[in-house]
Amino acid sequence: MEANNYAAAIASAKPTQALMFTAVGNDWHTIRRRMNRVREYLKRRRVAGEWVWHMEANPSGLGNHVHAWRWGPMPITKVTLTACAVSAGLGTTIGVGNVITATGWSSGGLLGAGAMGYPLKAIVREPTGPELTASQAQYLTLNGNRLAHASRDFWRDSLGWRLSGRRAAVREAQMCRRPEEEDRWAMMTRDAAAIVLSLPVASWPADWGL
Repeated sequence: MEANNYAAAIASAKPTQALMFTAVGNDWHTIRRRMNRVREYLKRRRVAGEWVWHMEANPSGLGNHVHAWRWGPMPITKVTLTACAVSAGLGTTIGVGNVITATGWSSGGLLGAGAMGYPLKAIVREPTGPELTASQAQYLTLNGNRLAHASRDFWRDSLGWRLSGRRAAVREAQMCRRPEEEDRWAMMTRDAAAIVLSLPVASWPADWGL
């Protein structure tokens, strides 16, 4: 439930870009240090904006990657993000895609409702119980025992007003939700969808219209 609330709060902030970083490191302290460096380099270029990110183990078992949702006054280009990532010691395979988060709620499927929470799948797709599953424990260990990591001013309401934190954002998301509908949806480019799913863009069927 907490992970689902987190995803709803992210959607309420209406991020405009999906980012992905590869070769981020093998432990929480390394990952955090490198992501802090990326943000510092973006600030120096005046394009940092606000973001929330979470680390995920690659399904192949080789390395880890970071998903981030971002909004700001101007978009980050792939060239800029790659330069900052490389300077911070991350891999050169970087993903940048545009996202339009809807203001309503829908049960639109994978690229609809669950889009913002997809990187949390190691938590939400595991059985619930008194003990953590292996996937849940791995996710939390790699993320410093937190679900995600947001910049101070990332959280905002549907009108763009800043919120005090994630809990306020969760309350905002819950108040905006209509009981008869299931989940918030998002429209995104094929690149952004591939970033969320960590799949090559070429693998997406062209007739999906993304």
